[in-house]
Amino acid sequence: MNHGREITVGITTGCLHETHPRGVIRAARAVAERLVSRDGLRLLAISEPAFDSGELVCEQRELGEWLSENPQRRVDHVEAATSLRRAVRVGRRVLSAVGLKRPGKLAYRIARGVVRRAKPASPPHPPTPPEFISVRDLDAVLSFECYDPIWQWPLESYGCRTVGVFHDAIPLRMNEGAAWRPDEYLRAAGLMALRASVVCCDSRSTRDDLESFFPITHGRTRVVHLGHDTERFREAEPRARQQGNRIAMIGDIETRKNQAGVLRACRHIATAHSREPITLVLIGRPRTPDPLDFLVREASKYVRVERTGYLDDEELPVLLRGCDCFVYPSLWEGFGIPVLEAMSAGVPVVCSDVSSLPEIAGPHAIYCDPYDPVSIANGINRVLAMPNVERAVRTTAACQWASRFTWGATADRFHEVLTEVTASAKRTTA
Repeated sequence: MNHGREITVGITTGCLHETHPRGVIRAARAVAERLVSRDGLRLLAISEPAFDSGELVCEQRELGEWLSENPQRRVDHVEAATSLRRAVRVGRRVLSAVGLKRPGKLAYRIARGVVRRAKPASPPHPPTPPEFISVRDLDAVLSFECYDPIWQWPLESYGCRTVGVFHDAIPLRMNEGAAWRPDEYLRAAGLMALRASVVCCDSRSTRDDLESFFPITHGRTRVVHLGHDTERFREAEPRARQQGNRIAMIGDIETRKNQAGVLRACRHIATAHSREPITLVLIGRPRTPDPLDFLVREASKYVRVERTGYLDDEELPVLLRGCDCFVYPSLWEGFGIPVLEAMSAGVPVVCSDVSSLPEIAGPHAIYCDPYDPVSIANGINRVLAMPNVERAVRTTAACQWASRFTWGATADRFHEVLTEVTASAKRTTA
C-alpha cells in the first residue's frame, strides 16, 4: 500500500459507461471527470476482478486515459432520440393516410423497433491490452452503485478500504410496477452496507433511509450532495414567449414521478385561470402502452398537454427557460436534480414536501402534498398568480441557492471522504 502523500484509488467503471444524460447515475461520470484534476490522488479505472495465483487483481488503466478512450456517448443517444421522433412523425402521416384514426401508439411501436435495429456506432478507439493491479496496492476502491460486482469480493481481506454510494431506498419503499425487484435490491444494497468502509448518501433523507433499513451502517455514512450543470441552465437562451402560461414537468413515465397527480390537478388550475390558456409540458421518455393515456385525454379538456418525449442536454435548458412554472410532485426522491436545474434556469419551483426535496430546494420552492391534486394545483396557481417583482426576487434567490450544488463541490466532498477513509486505515495499521 502507498503510505505516502498520494492516495491510490480504484474507481469501478460500470457506472462510467452510463449514457443516460440525466439522473443520479450520471453522478459517477461527472464526479470521476472532476476528481482526475485533484491533487494527492492517483485514480485508476478498474474492472474484471479475478484471482491470480491466490492474489486478487483487477484490470486497471489511468482514469484520465480511460475517460478519454471511453467518452460518454451522448451524441449517439441524442441521434437515436431524434431519429425516433422523426420516425414517429413519418409513421403517423403514413398511418393517417391509410385511414387509421389514432395512429400515435402504432407509429411509436413501429418506429421504436426500427431505431433499435439501427447499427450501433463503432468504438472510437481500438481496444488496449489490459494491465493488472493487485488489490493490495490500492488504498481504496470507490463504487457508485450497490449492484457493482466489486461488492462480492473480499477487498477488506487485502487491506483495501471501500467507499460505496447509496442513491435511494425507493425499491424498498414503493412498488415500481413490472420492473420492481425489491428482493434483488435488498440483497445488493445489503451487501454494500455490510462491506463498505463508508457509504456516501445523496442527501440526509437518503442517509436516514439507509440507516433505517440497514442499521449496521450507523457511524459509517456520509452525506455527499449531488450537483448539476449550473452554467448550462443559466446561460440558455429561452424560446420566444408563447401565449398563456406554460408549466413544465420532467420525469420518465413511472408511478413515482407522479405525472398522474399533475394531470388530475389540471382541472383546478384551469378553473383558477379561466381567461388564460394553460399548457402543461411533460418531458420524459414515454411508455408503451401509455399508462397516462386516459388522464391526458381528461386533462386536455381543461389545458393543452404537450408531450416532448426525451430532450437532450441542449434542448432542455431552452425549454425550461421559456416556462412560467416547474412542478415536481414526486412521491419519493433520493436527491432531486431537476429541481436544481429549474432553479438555475430561473423558473419558480413547486415540489413535494416529502423525502429529500425540502432539503434540496430549501426555502426557495413552494411545497405541496404529492398525494393531493388540489394541493398540487394550489401551489401551481400561487406561482402563476405571483407578481413580477416577487417572481424576480424568488427566482434570483433560488438561482443563488442552486449554484452551491455543483459537480465540482460533489467531487471535493468525495475527495475529503477518500482522504478520511485512507487516513483512518493508516492509523489502524500503524
